[in-house]
Amino acid sequence: MSLSPENSRYLVLLALAEGNKNGADIQRQILGDTIGYYLPTNTMYRSLHGLKDIGLVEVVIWEGQKVYQLTDSGKHFLERAAREKQETSRLAQQRLGFR
Repeated sequence: MSLSPENSRYLVLLALAEGNKNGADIQRQILGDTIGYYLPTNTMYRSLHGLKDIGLVEVVIWEGQKVYQLTDSGKHFLERAAREKQETSRLAQQRLGFR
């Protein structure tokens, strides 16, 4: 199953919500969070670069290594997106008859 670019970016932001990570650590986090979904490397880096371009993620050097971290704008965006996803999920469950 392939994810939309929006969902790929969301998973990257979620992975960074726990702290600074390099690309490999982001992939491992997503794999664990999604019970086995692997975000291809090129998709992940495309997401990271797009998020960096709009100011939601920044690159820092941490312990001699290039890592990514959420900016304050990225944290606020993720909080808002999580609330929106929660609400739309609730509506979908109601309309589909889930309990």
